[in-house]
Amino acid sequence: HTARIRHLLALFGPETRFIYIARHPHAVFRSNMALFDALDPIYHLEDPVLGEELERRILADYLATEARYDADRALIPPGRLAEVRLPDLQADPIGEVRRIYRELDLALSDEALERMRLYLDGEKDYRGNKHAGWTEAEKARLEPLLAELTSRFEAGPSPRAKVAPESPS
Repeated sequence: HTARIRHLLALFGPETRFIYIARHPHAVFRSNMALFDALDPIYHLEDPVLGEELERRILADYLATEARYDADRALIPPGRLAEVRLPDLQADPIGEVRRIYRELDLALSDEALERMRLYLDGEKDYRGNKHAGWTEAEKARLEPLLAELTSRFEAGPSPRAKVAPESPS
């Protein structure tokens, strides 16, 4: 719902709280391409969109979503938005959840923390999807279009210390 902030505020009012989780733009793009590749053969009703046209459409949608978020995030009242980078959340899930709850002025019980710890213990061997790296042609075509988002991601959504970015593969 990244692009629907104004609608969510209209529906639920100014007390609505938002958490924005940022991923490396290359990873977001690659993940969306893989999702489309997996689902399109099952669900498409027309001829499939392929190659650079598919890239163009996914990229346009992603850039439009982020632009809408940038335009509408100022509508969120102070204390109602917490931003986190996925690698920060992965590196210190409990610490980041504590920070998010603090920023959003939400109570975080010891019971909830214990449940998080149990969940995390059960998922400690989880490995996310790995996508192939970009070819030189893809780099030349796509990196310039994602450069602004990549720069912002690497700087971090908040003035906190920079950590190693999520692998963009």
